[in-house]
Amino acid sequence: MRATSLVLLLAAVVAAPALAQSQATTGVIEGTVLDETGAAVPGAGVTMRNTATNYERTATTDADGRFRGLLLPLGPYRVTVAKSGFATLVRDGINLAVGQTVSLTLNLKVSAVQEEVVVTGAAPLVETSRAEGSDRIDDAAIRGLPNNGRNFLDFTKLTPGVSIVQGPDGDELTINGQKGIANNISVDGADFNNPFFGEQRGGQRPPFTFNLDAVKEVVVVAEGAPAEFGRSSGGFVNVVTKSGTNQLHGTVHDYFKNQGLSSAPKRGDGSSGPKTDFNQNQAGFTLGGPLVKDKAFFFGSYEGYRVHSDINFVEAVPSAAARARAVPAVVPLLDAFTSPRAIVLPGASANPDFDIAQLQDRSTVNEDAFSGRLDVRLGEKHKLYARYF
Repeated sequence: MRATSLVLLLAAVVAAPALAQSQATTGVIEGTVLDETGAAVPGAGVTMRNTATNYERTATTDADGRFRGLLLPLGPYRVTVAKSGFATLVRDGINLAVGQTVSLTLNLKVSAVQEEVVVTGAAPLVETSRAEGSDRIDDAAIRGLPNNGRNFLDFTKLTPGVSIVQGPDGDELTINGQKGIANNISVDGADFNNPFFGEQRGGQRPPFTFNLDAVKEVVVVAEGAPAEFGRSSGGFVNVVTKSGTNQLHGTVHDYFKNQGLSSAPKRGDGSSGPKTDFNQNQAGFTLGGPLVKDKAFFFGSYEGYRVHSDINFVEAVPSAAARARAVPAVVPLLDAFTSPRAIVLPGASANPDFDIAQLQDRSTVNEDAFSGRLDVRLGEKHKLYARYF
């Protein structure tokens, strides 16, 4: 796997209708502010703060008490509502996911003195503002569920309608029976499809694309995708990578397997045969944190994949009798079918024109994958990020 991509995006976050595809990497917090009688509270100040990076967006409720924060970076949020004559309300524990619209109803209590009411609670589980059929694999599932090979696309098979079929370049995802080329895979809003065959990257390549620990969440839209997704007529897989926060965090992993962890093969007579030499190692790390507190953040990852193993080929090759009957011009071609290191198995073939030959060889796979992300806050309405993988 030798795939390199560099994405540089400048997001101008303004209080106006957002471009639809921007929802591939951001979310929305909206709500209504009411008093104790259920009447709307206009002119209330609403502050939406990302508690991981201290990114902050402010809004003012309209005549109907409504507010909306568009194009918000993903992560944990605290929403604070303040209005003269009312106690300040703080809503904590809101986790904004990719493409999600969190709708809140915030009730203010009349208070003649300065008072703060703190409410802790998760966002509503049902999103009534989106019509597509989608399934989200969040950060907790990615960290906690086993994944042989550490390929983040394997998580899509946990969602309804997604399975693996044989495609032109090996395994490919099928969503609700559609061909792999009809699907669209994106990472941080950028295309992540095989540039030649059109399906997801990977296929017969190594079983990973970049470090699984760098993935924040995966969303699979199997049906009813609105126009914001575009490009394809099948399903959509949207992957969002992690970004740095104000705290320095990292992970290290090493997965190892060799022939010592496997039993010896059994022959037909019940005896044990020799073990095939096999060594597989998959190791990597991630590191993310602040470059400038509250302003600039980094996140990087590395994954290495090493396999050294003996492989055994058994094939039918032209026999000596077949080569003796062939015209002289064809003999060199027939000879090429059999490696000088191959061992012909006597009596293994019932066809006199063919022999069964066995070839033992050594297979080596050495692959490395790097990814990096830089997020810079230019102001309340502007944010810059660059990503490399």
